[in-house]
Amino acid sequence: MDQLIKMTQKMWGGNDGRIELEEDEDIAFSLNNLTLVDKVVSEKVVNKSDVHSIVQRLWNPQFGVTVMELEDNIYLFKFKKKEDIQRTWTRGPWSIMGNHIVLNKWYANAKVSDIDFSCSWF
Repeated sequence: MDQLIKMTQKMWGGNDGRIELEEDEDIAFSLNNLTLVDKVVSEKVVNKSDVHSIVQRLWNPQFGVTVMELEDNIYLFKFKKKEDIQRTWTRGPWSIMGNHIVLNKWYANAKVSDIDFSCSWF
């Protein structure tokens, strides 16, 4: 029991409320190199399940892609392999349900508010 308490205190930073995390280079590499963020340019909100099924058909990632909704019409795409993200990045521009999507590369610790969705690169 004492060992569990010590481990918990270490994980939760003791009494000051800070959480200590060990840096994982694999996770940082994955976030910086295998992740894209997009904005669907539409006044209507496109739901996550529609986005996921459409990108599965359009991009056809061989190793899969995970979709996470960050805000209305802003989605994060986490790829498993470099080949899939490169193919998606270089074969644009893309659209979903007739609406242009602006793709950007995602970097660890980025804030959605800091991402420039004003233009597409293709």
